[in-house]
Amino acid sequence: MWRWAAIEDLFMDVRFGVRMLRKNPGFAAVTIVTLALGIAANTTIFSAVNGWMLRRPRIKDPARVVVIVTTDPAKGGWGWDRQPVSAFDFVAWREQSRSFEAMVAGEPEEFALNGEGEPEKIPGLRVSTDYFHALGVEAALGRTFLSDEDQSGRNRVVILSHGLWQRRFGSNPKVMGEVVRLNGEGYTVIV
Repeated sequence: MWRWAAIEDLFMDVRFGVRMLRKNPGFAAVTIVTLALGIAANTTIFSAVNGWMLRRPRIKDPARVVVIVTTDPAKGGWGWDRQPVSAFDFVAWREQSRSFEAMVAGEPEEFALNGEGEPEKIPGLRVSTDYFHALGVEAALGRTFLSDEDQSGRNRVVILSHGLWQRRFGSNPKVMGEVVRLNGEGYTVIV
């Protein structure tokens, strides 16, 4: 007597399914293509979500990082109308803050990279000088920003992402100290 009836039922169901698919090859093809598309879509969505949401960021203590935005209370204030904090508010809050260990600012921007090679649009982030220090991130090569480099009138400096450094500059460490053109203005590469 067979002890695991569930396993026997599974084998019988599989044999029945194979016989039915052999009888109807058109239905079999549609079924296989549908399964393949479903698996591919699921894998793609999981890869994107894993990269953006599930993987821990490479920062010192991500549980202690918060993002502050402003909302319009007249519109309900539930975040549907989120806006970045103004530079004036950020400076005032940073000077008066007693609750936060550090406050940094970052504003996403798209830059036009000109110079050697084809011009291209690249996503970037304008940040305050202590941005990397507050997140506990060290430069892999070179240095991060100095404390006074976000003051107007100072030389413009830029930190390249690892991917851009590899793709556009061929992982050449000699790019440090060179000037690149972003939006038509010269920036000195510090990392």
